Amino acid sequence: ADYSLEEFNFPVHSMDEQKTVVSSVDMPSEVSRVMEIWCSDLACDMKGKNDKATAECTATLGILYLDGKGAVSFAEKNADFHISCKLKESYEFLRCSIDAKVRDIEWKITAKDKIEVKLKLGVICTVSGSESMRVLKDMRVLSESKAQQDAALTLYFCSKDESLWDIAKKYNT
Repeated sequence: ADYSLEEFNFPVHSMDEQKTVVSSVDMPSEVSRVMEIWCSDLACDMKGKNDKATAECTATLGILYLDGKGAVSFAEKNADFHISCKLKESYEFLRCSIDAKVRDIEWKITAKDKIEVKLKLGVICTVSGSESMRVLKDMRVLSESKAQQDAALTLYFCSKDESLWDIAKKYNT
């Protein structure tokens, strides 16, 4: 029989939960009041190593505000943050995927030109491990009498009129 090394993926960790992340945003001018903030895009790149999976995320925020002179202003800013999950075991190779959606946004002005943004996220994270295993690639059938003496596995091709019961009786199983 011929064997080969094949790579198999298997689920390691799955997470479906709410996460809250906080990011500080530098504004282009003085902010006297924030009128509205929304997320126009959320992009995450997830990587896994050993016993940890981490997503580096960037939320593109639209910010409508009053500047220091009371004029209505708009800024599009990025808020960077990360999400991590600890795995129960350590794995050599990990494949990770994440789907995050912004559920709610809160904010507060922390300095004349700085806003702290709190994003409440719905996060679905899936982590798969991979492992190389030796698998049967090809096998040859020996003569029928020799195969029955030495075989740990018998391959049998049935005809369409045979039942499982008939085959089991034939092989005493």
